[in-house]
Amino acid sequence: QVIPKRNPIPRDVSSLTTAHLPMVMRMKEVAQTSLQAEGFTMDQALLGFHVPPFISVPHLHLHVIAPRNGIDARKRLKYITGS
Repeated sequence: QVIPKRNPIPRDVSSLTTAHLPMVMRMKEVAQTSLQAEGFTMDQALLGFHVPPFISVPHLHLHVIAPRNGIDARKRLKYITGS
């Protein structure tokens, strides 16, 4: 997971505004750096946020899953590409 340091941290994606774009882009950069350090590319990973009401913790965080096929079948429904 990538958790922003910005204070206050937005609760979830529904509370994001255009002012948060630099923060979200930085979260993606951190995810990419972490993936590369583990030997993965962005094409081999899934990145995503939970969308209300399906949030696991009450602050914005980016899930980074690699390799893509490492996610079990039950969770595949939760992480739908393009959602």
